[in-house]
Amino acid sequence: MRNRDDLGTALFAGLAGSFILYAILAVAMAYSFGAIPEAANVVWDSFGVGLDRPALKAIRWLVVLFPAIDVVSVYPLNVSIAADTLVTLFAGDRADRAQRQVGYRRAMRACVALPPILGAACMANLTAMIDTAGLLVFAICCGFPPMLSVLSKRKCRAAFGDGRMDTTRYTPDGGRLWPKYAVAAFGVVAFAIAVGTPG
Repeated sequence: MRNRDDLGTALFAGLAGSFILYAILAVAMAYSFGAIPEAANVVWDSFGVGLDRPALKAIRWLVVLFPAIDVVSVYPLNVSIAADTLVTLFAGDRADRAQRQVGYRRAMRACVALPPILGAACMANLTAMIDTAGLLVFAICCGFPPMLSVLSKRKCRAAFGDGRMDTTRYTPDGGRLWPKYAVAAFGVVAFAIAVGTPG
């Protein structure tokens, strides 16, 4: 965008529009199907049954298998990015040389890739796996971002002193700390509610 001052407004409009669109789709699907199991894609298993139309069968299997296909397709990329990040983190000043060591990178990728696979092999109940993984959303969305924001602000203040470098035009809260703590508190409360809710 040429006018970067409008970037925040454009991002907000895009996020708000996406939220409204997904909310409409969610309400429509919930109203159409009624009671929805925890893995909502399995509801489509009966879509088009009794109608001899290949297109309907293709849609049914696409929706049912999409979560698995999505995970399988994105998993190698996530492993590669996470492993390269860990290589940089552990290697420190030797990161460039470590990135060129094929054996070191493969070992780090194996350390990243194997735990989820072993965990999935030990948990035969898909619902329990989804519930357990879902709890991590609170840490990913409400825990790590505020923590990283606060730590980066402190490091900027320690490095530059006057605080002018830790706030930019893209900082939505103006660099204030209370919104970050509010998000973290919301995550803690939501996590406690989710853990304490039976079923």
